[in-house]
Amino acid sequence: MNNFDELLELTIQYLKGAASTKEFCGRYEYFFNFELSKTETSASELQRAEALFDVVTWFSPDPEEVEATMGYVGEKAVRTAAMEFTGIQD
Repeated sequence: MNNFDELLELTIQYLKGAASTKEFCGRYEYFFNFELSKTETSASELQRAEALFDVVTWFSPDPEEVEATMGYVGEKAVRTAAMEFTGIQD
C-alpha cells in the first residue's frame, strides 16, 4: 500500500463509520500535511487529496458556527467531499 492508498483507506474507514467527522478531519489534515509523500503521489491523486483537504480544514462541529461563519462547513459537506474523493456513492 503506498502513501496515497493509506489516505484513501483512512477516508473509506471514515465513511464506514470508524471515526467521527471531527476525528477524521483532524487525522486527514495531519496525514496530508505531515505524512503524505507528495513527490510519490501522482498529480491526479494529489489533486483529489487537495480537494478533500480544502473541505476538512474548514470543518466545524457546531452547526450554528457553520451557519454564522462564511467558509465553515458541516458534517454533510465533509461526507460529500469524502465520497467524491473515494468514488463511493451513498
